Amino acid sequence: LAYPIGKKTNGFYTRLEFTAPAPAIAELERIFRLDEDVVRYLTVLLDKKALAYKQVVADRQAAGEPIETEPEPRREGGRDGDRGGRSGGGSREGGAPRGDRPAESPR
Repeated sequence: LAYPIGKKTNGFYTRLEFTAPAPAIAELERIFRLDEDVVRYLTVLLDKKALAYKQVVADRQAAGEPIETEPEPRREGGRDGDRGGRSGGGSREGGAPRGDRPAESPR
């Protein structure tokens, strides 16, 4: 890790890409929050442009064409979970409110 999280100084990074309905994503995040071995997670929703770009790249790879290296498209709608000593599981500081909870009013 780049810095200690919850007194842990090492760990593994895993990246998964999948398509699933919203209830499955919510269940996966619930499982991550309950698992003490999961220190942090990030769930992102790729926008339409990112999905189209990934499809073009996959089609070109399948056809054996060379792939131009471009930066990955921007993502939107991310939700992250930080279990580095905070209660409640997620880190929503400064981020957009989750869709399943009402937004907090400014103080």
